Amino acid sequence: MPLANIDEDAIVRAPDGDALSVAFRLHAIGLGYNTKLMTKEKAPKTYQDLLDPKWKGKMALSGGNVAYNWLGAVLRTHGEEFVKKVAQQDFVTHTFNARALFDLIIAGEYPFSPSILSSHVMQNKQKGASVDWLPLEPVGHIIGSVALPKHSTHPHAAMLLVDLKFSREIAELQKASGYMTTHKGVPVERTYKKFYGAQSMAEGVKWQNMYMELFVKK
Repeated sequence: MPLANIDEDAIVRAPDGDALSVAFRLHAIGLGYNTKLMTKEKAPKTYQDLLDPKWKGKMALSGGNVAYNWLGAVLRTHGEEFVKKVAQQDFVTHTFNARALFDLIIAGEYPFSPSILSSHVMQNKQKGASVDWLPLEPVGHIIGSVALPKHSTHPHAAMLLVDLKFSREIAELQKASGYMTTHKGVPVERTYKKFYGAQSMAEGVKWQNMYMELFVKK
């Protein structure tokens, strides 16, 4: 596996240093907004900006893993007390996914949401939609990873597929489709501090429970 070409932070390593899994595609979670309803200058630029009283009751959050990973990034960066303050901004929470919420932003139902995937924004922007995306750092991600099972039936064929997944050619295709890539050789338009998500299933469950308790079960 050509790991020398991959960002080190995208690699989950075992205690002995071997790679357990590697991220090759990233769905960046950030602030997607309708440019007809809000300008870039007036849009929140940080998680702290979400506490502005003028946004209370006007922000929406998607459901599922995108919302949980968004909360995880805020929690890991600013702590639980800060998350509780953010929750007091009376977000409109939805059970459907980030794609469906972004459709509502395109339609003008909401001016923005901090739980929107950059790939959705880029794809629709290329089609002429009046939308844009801003990173709130550190930016949480939904990760596409590759791992090779220990007892693969055809391990050498599997390794060829793994090599393909981490090739520059595939990284370029992902970038053209609006996704982020972990390949060092593919330049990116936006640079920001990344947050690669939960480090254990227990941590992921904690985020989910906290999201339900603070943002949904009000």
